[in-house]
Amino acid sequence: KGFLEFRSKGITSDLPRMNGFQAEGSDPIVRGEIVERPETIATAIRIGNPASWKGALKARDESMGHIGSVSDSDIMTAYRELALLEGVFCEPASAASRDYMKSCFLGCRRIPWQFLKPLLMRDILILL
Repeated sequence: KGFLEFRSKGITSDLPRMNGFQAEGSDPIVRGEIVERPETIATAIRIGNPASWKGALKARDESMGHIGSVSDSDIMTAYRELALLEGVFCEPASAASRDYMKSCFLGCRRIPWQFLKPLLMRDILILL
């Protein structure tokens, strides 16, 4: 909403793409239905019926973004890679965002942090 307001006031002419992701097993927006018993290693995003559902779809559609999912296995791979390769320690839901960046934007196994910054400046990721 804020980006649309900035554009309408002439503060910016560009809008970022709003890209969201959910953990498989807890991905009601991706599935298009409530998940009665959501299950994922990423407990911070273990939500079977998010309150932000309509808002997330609206943000995705208005910005020509995307909402996808990541597996627990890929989340844990990203979790280990962040620690071993970058020296960054986080909880699994935060590692999920790195895995999603890999799959959506680059399709590679490791993203150097200096390359992530320009992507994050252009595109917004949402934990759903």
